[in-house]
Amino acid sequence: MVLKHIEACELEYVRLEDVKIVNSKNLGQNRVVQVTLYPQNEHRCLVKTTELNSNETRKDVEMRKCGVVLEKLMNNNHGWVFNEPVDVVGLGLRDYRKIVKCPMDLGTVKLKLDIGLYENSLDFADDVRMTFQNARLYNRK
Repeated sequence: MVLKHIEACELEYVRLEDVKIVNSKNLGQNRVVQVTLYPQNEHRCLVKTTELNSNETRKDVEMRKCGVVLEKLMNNNHGWVFNEPVDVVGLGLRDYRKIVKCPMDLGTVKLKLDIGLYENSLDFADDVRMTFQNARLYNRK
């Protein structure tokens, strides 16, 4: 991890040869780094670069971060109720399927994440939001 100042604040993922990193040792060619920008003012940014595994893609990085977020949600003291699908029969919620058209829970989100069904982090976020929107929708009645 290297912190440095640069003038352009439009970078996200770059090849190492496109970024001049001062005081780094033996980084080699064709390595990919993730660049995180911390704006200082309109012309300068503090940049944190993290070298990525050469086999790791941008999607891999995004999905790994989604997994971290999901784990925190599922392990939250109040999150347990969202970890499994709603037990419509066991809870006697005869009208649940009429009100909630697209059921979603964090356990299903985890399964979809684990087997690679999400194209990107936005699709993941949509399903997580749907979990909580469904709860608000049904419990508002």
